[in-house]
Amino acid sequence: MVISRPSGPSTEAFSNERECHHLCRESSPNPSRASWLEGRAAAEEVLIVGTTLDAANELARGVAKEKGAAFGWHRLTLSQLAAAIAAPVLATRGLIPLSRIGTEAIVARLVHRLNEEGRLSRYHAVAAAPGFPRTVAAVITELRLATFPKAPVEAGAVQPVKDRSG
Repeated sequence: MVISRPSGPSTEAFSNERECHHLCRESSPNPSRASWLEGRAAAEEVLIVGTTLDAANELARGVAKEKGAAFGWHRLTLSQLAAAIAAPVLATRGLIPLSRIGTEAIVARLVHRLNEEGRLSRYHAVAAAPGFPRTVAAVITELRLATFPKAPVEAGAVQPVKDRSG
């Protein structure tokens, strides 16, 4: 998918308020996409969204090799585009996106702390296993994606983690 916006100074890199003047969406590289890009001005702001970043880079490099240097051609994956669009909204709400590895790191730290404090009860034996924090993080992610209600999870969490007072 290749999106081009009107030329001119940009106040925000990927503002969804701007109107695109052309959208070319195709599933595989072909000459029509490259020819459309070749028709863009060298300094025109263009957004190239690829299935992978390598695919978007390959398309841009192929055109630049034939045409010469191009400035203002942004290459992203769909996930990167979604994150760029969502970032201002998240920032106004005081939120930040957290990657899978970030989630795993937080869970690993929490599991380590709870294990050191002796608060993991029946999970104490497996808490030091390399895959345990990753598995817990995956379960948390699945529950969040399924919009599972908090109450049953909180009620069930009392049993595996010992209360500090008891």
